[in-house]
Amino acid sequence: MHYVEGTNQELLTASPQFPALIIAHQGFDRARLHWHEGFEVVYVRRCRATVVRGSRRSMHHEGDVVLIPPRRLHSIDLIGDDRRPSALPQALSVTISPTELLPSYPYIFQVQQQLDYDHIGADAYQRLSECCERMFTALIGGKQTRFLEANSWFYTMLTSIFDYAGPSIPRTGNEEEDKSMARDGRVIQRIRHYVQRHYRESLSSTATAQRFGYSREHFSRIFRRYSGVTFKNYVTRVRLLVACDLLTNTDMPISRIVREAGFPSPQTMRGSFDREFGCTPSEYRSRSRE
Repeated sequence: MHYVEGTNQELLTASPQFPALIIAHQGFDRARLHWHEGFEVVYVRRCRATVVRGSRRSMHHEGDVVLIPPRRLHSIDLIGDDRRPSALPQALSVTISPTELLPSYPYIFQVQQQLDYDHIGADAYQRLSECCERMFTALIGGKQTRFLEANSWFYTMLTSIFDYAGPSIPRTGNEEEDKSMARDGRVIQRIRHYVQRHYRESLSSTATAQRFGYSREHFSRIFRRYSGVTFKNYVTRVRLLVACDLLTNTDMPISRIVREAGFPSPQTMRGSFDREFGCTPSEYRSRSRE
């Protein structure tokens, strides 16, 4: 864990020993449009928060817990509490790293696909809220054991989530098959990293499968199994994220953004924006700067 200068955030970074990115927000933070390979838990502690997922905008209040699915483009704005105008907003975000979890929990990708991110049960919701509160107070406390306490509550939260999704996850009961699942999951992670480096190129499932030693049929099957989307849709998500960043943070002409983001044509990029956000790239640029 280390301190992020200028943001009043304590940061636990993902590793095999701690498979998550945890941030205790204290201030008027804004997480611009982004996405993760793993799902994210956002705990609104002492503020309000606006969460934008695609074309859907929602307002959340003190005590709310929000689950954000993996690979979902989203942004988060923390807003002060009108009842305590002098108090800084406080929130907690916990982003799971599925690849780091694979060795100890081979079913993580299936869990991510099975979770109902909009309608979690009341008991599970209460447990998540309690775990997030305990993690936050541990992280901002001055005790020497605060990181150990946060670690403990993180795994308690993770266990609650897995127990909630667990009944719908088939178990192999076979140690060798579990190892095979973990191995395939790691290869798919390498493929995703490859896409994130080569999104400007023409990427087809056939050529990518050959590059990583798979038949096209097997590649398509396991990529969807471990990613929750088709290879084509994943490539589009990566290109969308690049385009959104350029639209928001630069004055680059849209015709150039099409090329920089790797879209084959302006029509393709426009269609992707319409399906994901319900607007054109120009309209997205205007909204992101309001």
